[in-house]
Amino acid sequence: MSRTISTRKRLLATTSIAVMTSAVTALALSSSAIAESNTAESPGPLEWETLAEAPPGDPRSLTVIGDDNVWAVGSEAGTALASHWNGSAWTSTEVAGLKYFTDASFSGDSDGWAVGDGAAYWDGSAWASVPTPLPDNTNAWLSAVDTVSPDLAWAVGNTAMQGGGEGTAFIQHWNGTEWTLTEPKFPSEFTAVDLNDVVSVDADEAWAVGTAYRGGVLEPLIMHWDGTQWSIQDSPAPTGNLTSLAVSDGELFASGFSPVENSPVDAGPLLMRLDDADWTVLETPDATGWFYSSIPDGDGGLIAYGYDSESSQVLRWNSGTATYEAGPAGSGSIGVIATATDGGSAIWLLTQGTDGWFVAYAK
Repeated sequence: MSRTISTRKRLLATTSIAVMTSAVTALALSSSAIAESNTAESPGPLEWETLAEAPPGDPRSLTVIGDDNVWAVGSEAGTALASHWNGSAWTSTEVAGLKYFTDASFSGDSDGWAVGDGAAYWDGSAWASVPTPLPDNTNAWLSAVDTVSPDLAWAVGNTAMQGGGEGTAFIQHWNGTEWTLTEPKFPSEFTAVDLNDVVSVDADEAWAVGTAYRGGVLEPLIMHWDGTQWSIQDSPAPTGNLTSLAVSDGELFASGFSPVENSPVDAGPLLMRLDDADWTVLETPDATGWFYSSIPDGDGGLIAYGYDSESSQVLRWNSGTATYEAGPAGSGSIGVIATATDGGSAIWLLTQGTDGWFVAYAK
């Protein structure tokens, strides 16, 4: 399976360094944002329903193949756990040899990867851990994975906990037989690097996003694979943290958050789109919030999930119009939004409320 990105968004490498990358992504508005034509009618708010049963353990990621085919991965009692929803109940599997999962991706019913302190493969009937070379660092972990086919997947990871301002990032490639590790040599002025998300397009194109730390300043990091090497791309936003990538009707979006001017603690959404050979910042209304997860909306736009200091937020962007609405009742600051890649599924959300984790969905 390939996910064609429209020609207007293919970006040639501008700063070459041979590398591979991974981990959590994000949205923020800049005062110099590119204004979009405001012609679309704003959609009505999403109507959320909550599953009666939550996935067991400590889930950290949600992957949707279809409304009756959903995976939640995480951990329980120090062991990696993968839980499957069949439309009526969750069935869980412990994966021996691994402590936790952070993310999962499937190209179909019988081809899936889950990653965390290592990697495990789903062949349609069972999970099995697969040898995965990690950097020689006890804190190394994989933050995100994207599966295109049984012969192609990318994963990114870090050697320090997310947002720690220390450590570096690495990238893994699956060729159908084995994982290969690349440890990028980032510019010396980067004091630390996080990679938060990765998207595979085909064998000759992949993208990864995260954050570069330069003298205490957080800069959006965008990386591109052209079939031969990874390279750092120019970012139109001078500050911020990119946490998520999504392809929507052939358009590539990156989202996250960036600091709010004159505030030492607040952040605002950061939303970018790849246009021709450049990334541009898309305009969103003034708001504070931290956005960590995004999906295509099925109509060429984007839906992102995050939170502000008081409640969860959903940011919806389409045809130049951005709107905010509240997340499902009881949802907290941690959340992962997901939908099927074919756009035929409901919108699903794994989030945390006062009583623990729960899953909600909106048709």
